[in-house]
Amino acid sequence: MHLEDLFIKNKSEFNTLRKRVHEVFNLNEKHPDKVFNQKFSSSKSEEFDWAMSGGFWSQLKSLAALTNDEYILIAIVEPDPVNYFYKEFNYYNWAKLPLTLSEDEFFDLLEMGPKESPADAMLYNSFKVVWLPPSEEWAAWGNRSDELCVIGVTKDYMLDIFE
Repeated sequence: MHLEDLFIKNKSEFNTLRKRVHEVFNLNEKHPDKVFNQKFSSSKSEEFDWAMSGGFWSQLKSLAALTNDEYILIAIVEPDPVNYFYKEFNYYNWAKLPLTLSEDEFFDLLEMGPKESPADAMLYNSFKVVWLPPSEEWAAWGNRSDELCVIGVTKDYMLDIFE
């Protein structure tokens, strides 16, 4: 598997995923209690920097296994994926991550920037990030400025993974 193949390049696929992201998240909201459009039964806060690590990836994979998801979408919503990222690099800074991805591969993907601009890698140039599985039984929202990540779940026991 080539990590660069995980990034979304197709406009139609991007638009479908973006619609789902907008249904689950209130992307204009900055207050952590109001970032989800849908009602989750419980939520948990973590540090943003930890959310951009292999340890977080392992826990998200466990969560996705509980909900029988095949992948997890990671989407950088700030900077703008269309008007900045696609316009400059001809692909979106969104990726569908298979659960077979290791912690090291996850981190490598986060560090993988466009060849012409390595500083635009997800790890370095992401201010607002969301994680969303196809089931939508859980979701995570992260804001670098607030140094915060919020994970929402539909069933309280799901948060036991983060203990």
